[in-house]
Amino acid sequence: MEGVDQYGNNIDPGAIPWTATGGTISADGVFAAGADEGNFVVTATAGGKSATAGVTVAKEAAPPPPPPETPTRLVWSGEVAPQKWSQLYMKVLTKLVSGGDVRLTVDIEATLKDGATDQRVEETKAALRELGLSDDVKAE
Repeated sequence: MEGVDQYGNNIDPGAIPWTATGGTISADGVFAAGADEGNFVVTATAGGKSATAGVTVAKEAAPPPPPPETPTRLVWSGEVAPQKWSQLYMKVLTKLVSGGDVRLTVDIEATLKDGATDQRVEETKAALRELGLSDDVKAE
């Protein structure tokens, strides 16, 4: 074994007797716990000085239960007034998209004052195609 003095210089500590409660300790100071649980003491002596260290021996505890599962989905269904569409986009959809995957399903039902003319149907189909969406529009 090697020792070091208060200045960091190597010194020969001589024989170091080790003692321990609650288990066994080798001549090199390696502690092996016994069968009992509790708080025990390891002591080393060199050059007329002793040092002690506390040792706690405990059986392996059962692992803690896993945390409860956190829901991963939000689902909402409702009608949104036209004057609130932009707010729905800004306050709800953009925040949800930044935190994960969002699937938006839209049902459009428009009652038109001038009627669902062929021109209005074709304009709507063209706009949907530009957005990469299905142009399956029906006039009823």
